[in-house]
Amino acid sequence: RIDERLSAFRLDARRRQAEECLRESEEKYRLFVEHANDVVFTLSPDGSVSYASPSWTRILGFSPGEVVGKSFADFVHPDDVSSCADAVRRVFESAVAANRVSYRVRHKDGSFRWHSASGSPILGPDGRVRSIVGIARDVTDQKLADEKLLHSRNLMRYVIEHSQSAIAVHDRELRYLYVYHGPTKDGKILVCCCEHIHGLAFHGVISLTCFSVISVCWRCVL
Repeated sequence: RIDERLSAFRLDARRRQAEECLRESEEKYRLFVEHANDVVFTLSPDGSVSYASPSWTRILGFSPGEVVGKSFADFVHPDDVSSCADAVRRVFESAVAANRVSYRVRHKDGSFRWHSASGSPILGPDGRVRSIVGIARDVTDQKLADEKLLHSRNLMRYVIEHSQSAIAVHDRELRYLYVYHGPTKDGKILVCCCEHIHGLAFHGVISLTCFSVISVCWRCVL
């Protein structure tokens, strides 16, 4: 009987130790979620939000209580609901995580912010997906910067391709990066990289006399 009591005591000690480790792990996870810079959430099979981290308030203005129980579609831009719904459905059906899902989400002030989210399946005892835990990051600034850069590139290309003059783009070493010859005599526009010019140094294309004059001015600009 002593052996049985000793065995039971050891089992109880191991159980209490395991429970303590679990509590510590859950506490660390809770602290991580509550102080994360990203939005953390869980979705139920019907698409409703079953958990919203406190960061919702700091990033999107809504308190967790204003989010939990509502459909994710209530906060996503109408034009992005369909793509988000497809991503959610695929995770529930395939049990495979979805990564870098981009969409616009509503701020409490009525504006929309661009988010990029990843969602991982949470399996139940039966092996089926019972919920999705998602982490979303605000990428509005990056999205706007990318759009401005694309607009600038398109504008520059439009100006170049409609110019009546020859245009060349050089790097700091005066090597040709891009060459536009302008309209040809028959009025056709000719745009090309000019393999025989592209990558060549400036002095390899023009005369040394011109190069000595132009390069001085060019260096002053650079």
